Amino acid sequence: AAGIGLLIAQYEGGVTRDGWRPQLTAWLRFMLSAKMLLRLFLLVLVIAMVLSHSRMGNLAFFVALMMAGLVLAARSKKMRRPALLLVSTMMIIDLLVIGQWVGFDRIAERFQATDMRAPTEAVPNSAPASASSDDPLPPKEESIEERLQVPALSLKLVERRPFFGYGGGTFHLAFAPVKPDWVYAGYWTNAHNDFVEMAVNLGIVGLTLWLGVGLLSALAAWHLITDRQPRLNRGVGVAVLIAIIASSLQSVMEFALHIPANALTLSILLA
Repeated sequence: AAGIGLLIAQYEGGVTRDGWRPQLTAWLRFMLSAKMLLRLFLLVLVIAMVLSHSRMGNLAFFVALMMAGLVLAARSKKMRRPALLLVSTMMIIDLLVIGQWVGFDRIAERFQATDMRAPTEAVPNSAPASASSDDPLPPKEESIEERLQVPALSLKLVERRPFFGYGGGTFHLAFAPVKPDWVYAGYWTNAHNDFVEMAVNLGIVGLTLWLGVGLLSALAAWHLITDRQPRLNRGVGVAVLIAIIASSLQSVMEFALHIPANALTLSILLA
């Protein structure tokens, strides 16, 4: 997100050059400039993201990039063409080139194997992994329903202490007494939903304050994405918008914002 924002901030507008020599000179200067180095760094980051085979991570990035690009195109006439060009080229490069090279098909297979509902004849997740045969079954992708089991059960904790919760960082202690036997018998440190976990830890009051920071930052970013703002401000607005959208989407199914590196990076971008 920060790299794409910096890319937007560096855009100076198209300059027409007559003749092939000035055009070739400008192209060579661009190839040797820091802007090309930034594009290479972004390419490495996207390759790493695809190699992670994360379904929600890749989906959140693509959706956030597309939404931020459309907002930039709608609110800035100067950036309309380069914004649409940036989004389309990144989509094409990611899906067709990088995806086929580093294994985007693996992510597609995981999406296809993801069901909406858990199978009724499935064996409970609490079966011990050690009690297996000589031919273990291949790993099965969690359904949407299975992934949302723990957040749904955690809502009972919110009902018990709705306003101020159980205290910061206490989800693993609060969830243990309400975890039924048919849920995986391991030790649950996170709710796999940042919004629900924040409500359990800090209650509705803490969740409201937490969401308020993100919403106010998104509103400030929205106001920065106009032609009246300097280039750097527009780039910051785009970066924050991508980061907020992607983090929010990934937090629905995972605990991305309870990973210190993610939380610290997003806090810096919001600031």
